[in-house]
Parts: sequence; C-alpha cells; structure tokens
Amino acid sequence: MRKLMKKGMLILGTMILVLHAFLLPVGIVYAETTDKKVGGQVQEEEQLELPSIKNYLEVEEEGNPRFSFPRSRLQGTVEESLKVTFVSDQEVSEARITLPKEAQLVKDQLQAGVTVNQEEESNEWVIQAERAQQTFVLPVVFKSEGNYDVSVEDVTATLEISEKEETETEDQSEMNQDSSDESN
Repeated sequence: MRKLMKKGMLILGTMILVLHAFLLPVGIVYAETTDKKVGGQVQEEEQLELPSIKNYLEVEEEGNPRFSFPRSRLQGTVEESLKVTFVSDQEVSEARITLPKEAQLVKDQLQAGVTVNQEEESNEWVIQAERAQQTFVLPVVFKSEGNYDVSVEDVTATLEISEKEETETEDQSEMNQDSSDESN
C-alpha cells in the first residue's frame, strides 16, 4: 500500500508541474490590459516614446568646417608654380590661409570662380569662391629655396622648395659632343 501511495503522489506532483507549465502561457496570451481609475474616471496610460536614433550617415552642417591638407609635405622648385591643395569636411565659400612672405600667389592660374585677397599687414589670404566647394587649389611661386609652412586654421603643411636642377649635367653635354664628333 505504501508503494501505491508513493506512486499516486508522484503522478499527482508530475501532473501539477505539467499543468502549470502548459496553462501559464495560455493565461498570458489571453490576459487583457486594465485601465486605471482615478476619481471614478478611466485614465488611459501614456504610451512610452522610444528615444530617436541618430542617423550617423547624415552630414552635420551645424559645426565649423574642419580643414586639412591631403599631403602634409609638398616639394617644389624655385620659380615654378606649386599647387597647394587643401580640403574641407563641408562645402564652404570662404577660407583663410596663411602663406609665408616669400610666397607669391599666381592669380591667373586660380580655379574658375575663385578670388583671393590679402589681408592688410599680414600673410593671411582670404579665398572666396562663387559657389561653395570642398577642395581649394592655390598656385604658389617661391623666389628662394627653403622650408616654408602654410596653414589653414590650425592645420599646417610644410613646403620644401629647392633650387632648379639643370636639365643636362656637364657629363651629359660632353657625351653629346662626343657622339656628334663620331658621326662626322
């Protein structure tokens, strides 16, 4: 009899656990929401608003533009035009660049629609474009060799200007004379 009672208790316990596991989800599915009653009136609960997700793909145009140079070191030769290029992260129609005293801007080689004016008593130039753009190219000529710094806002690039190299060295010119003598 004792075995029968143990077996009955085991079956009863198992049934309770199984019924609980199956009936609990059914109760959740058929559950209804209840409205709050405040002062005898039914009050609707406020819906929670999800915080908006910032779209990181959109370009923010609110801040100041940030300028940079594609290359921080440029090399050129004396009395030859060197194109100094700088870019902005936003389209701008005006930029300020600081050039060394030795630099001369070649205004006739500027991009179409771009004008430059030098600030009085400083080495700062104001570049103005008819339409907003991100890339600015300035042709600059130097009369003497040396290393010069060019800066736009807080970004600086170094220009290394060297003397012109002769196209023919003395050895090459001698070889040309020798070959012309042999052909005669």
